[in-house]
Amino acid sequence: MTPTDLNKLLRQFYAEVRGEDGRMYVKSTFVGLRSSIHRFLTSEPHCKTFNILNDKEFQPANQVFLGVLKRIKRKGKDQSKPTPCISEGDLKKLYDSKVFEESNPLSLQRMVWFNTEFYFCRRGREGLQKLTKSFFVFLHDDLGREYCTLDFNESTKNHPGDLSGDFQGENRMYADLDARNALCPVKCMKLLLSKLNPKCDSLWQRPLTQGKNCGFDDMPVWYANVPLGKNKLGSMMKEISIAAKLSRVYKNHSIRATTITALNEGGFESRTISLFSLSGHRCEASIRSYCRDSSLSQKRAMSDHLRRALDQNPRNESEMGPSTSSTPYNSSSVRNGGTSSLSVKVNSIHDRNSSKNDMPTIFQKCNFNGQVNLYFPK
Repeated sequence: MTPTDLNKLLRQFYAEVRGEDGRMYVKSTFVGLRSSIHRFLTSEPHCKTFNILNDKEFQPANQVFLGVLKRIKRKGKDQSKPTPCISEGDLKKLYDSKVFEESNPLSLQRMVWFNTEFYFCRRGREGLQKLTKSFFVFLHDDLGREYCTLDFNESTKNHPGDLSGDFQGENRMYADLDARNALCPVKCMKLLLSKLNPKCDSLWQRPLTQGKNCGFDDMPVWYANVPLGKNKLGSMMKEISIAAKLSRVYKNHSIRATTITALNEGGFESRTISLFSLSGHRCEASIRSYCRDSSLSQKRAMSDHLRRALDQNPRNESEMGPSTSSTPYNSSSVRNGGTSSLSVKVNSIHDRNSSKNDMPTIFQKCNFNGQVNLYFPK
């Protein structure tokens, strides 16, 4: 069949295809039909060289396809929604409900699985079943901070392994700065690895039930010689949501959305989040071969920020005291009537009888619309 004949057939197919009940498909199913046809034609044994998605020969068929999409939306069949990120309240519930603990096999496995998805920004169930306990290594950076990372470049949807632009930055999950924290992601990963069944290479093994005459603390192995299946791993976040009684049932991909949202709200640039840290050169291609990965400070900062996003006992500003970083005073913002937050360090306290001339004159003839914090050194 020539592309011209196929184009005519696709035009008719897009306009007339219906479900078994005679109704129009929802948007996601309709889009999936066209993608499935494209994969069928371009894969073995057919291996067609034309592209029904982009080639000009199929433009008439694709115009009909877009027209049907608009019709689907008008009929209220567009049920596609972006993957929701996990809310702050639900993140707190994960720990308050004791779903994440290190005292039993199931809670430990759930916590390590969540940390792996969260810190390494993994895509849903992709590649989970292929992970083994030997894939993760523990190293120290130039400042002596311990971190966990994969010892190989994993094949993913965004990095399938082709030669053109397939650079992958190194993801790192840093240990908590507080060594006493039992929920430190690196410490929990080490505990899980130490309790895995030595006869099974899979990282995700079936948890054992508690013995009749002993607790889990007395058991050297917490997991059976049976790896978890892809369906079990694919519904892991769903089971966690139900067990923790979260506000909604989340999917695995919601963790990836939560990671990206947390880093974006933390002020990290998109190229840093995607692990492409280019310098300010005018020609990015000239330095791409040696300046593509994020810096060590950015890796530490991103991992620490992700850890704080899971912190259940955040300290407020009054407990933390003044920031160690200094922000210059912007007098023009205040004089122009802008709202500003100003922190002033007072080196000495003047007596009530001190002359007005003894006071600093930098704030004379200024109107403040904002918060002024005074810090008195001890």
